[in-house]
Amino acid sequence: MSVPAIMDRIHAINGTISGVKARRTFPQHLDAAALPLLVCLPGRSTRNPARIGAGQDEQTRVFRLLLVVEAWMAGIPTESAQRKAESLIEAVAAAYLTRPRLELDGDPLDGVTRVTLSEDSGITAFGERAAVEFPLAVTYITKI
Repeated sequence: MSVPAIMDRIHAINGTISGVKARRTFPQHLDAAALPLLVCLPGRSTRNPARIGAGQDEQTRVFRLLLVVEAWMAGIPTESAQRKAESLIEAVAAAYLTRPRLELDGDPLDGVTRVTLSEDSGITAFGERAAVEFPLAVTYITKI
């Protein structure tokens, strides 16, 4: 299992979420037509090679799902960015809470043993835009 393989699967799952535009990599420019955007960035990792033996590595990496909604001042009244973010929080969470091994079309991703989405950031500012971050902890096994 590798970070790129997990990223590809997360991107595919993101593409199934209604109301967002999924991107595999972060775009160079964020324009209004590309929003709301859901992109994933690999984050920190912890390893436990002793748990499964020689030649294999179990690690848990946090994949940061970043939902960038729209500019705070995009709508009149200005609460439209907040309302849009509120409407998407549950949709993104539901897509992962029902996939304990990053299943896509019922098939789990080989090597993934556990996926945990235990929190989100709530609505925060991402520059001039409203955003929500979902830290998705993915535990998987790789050969070393």
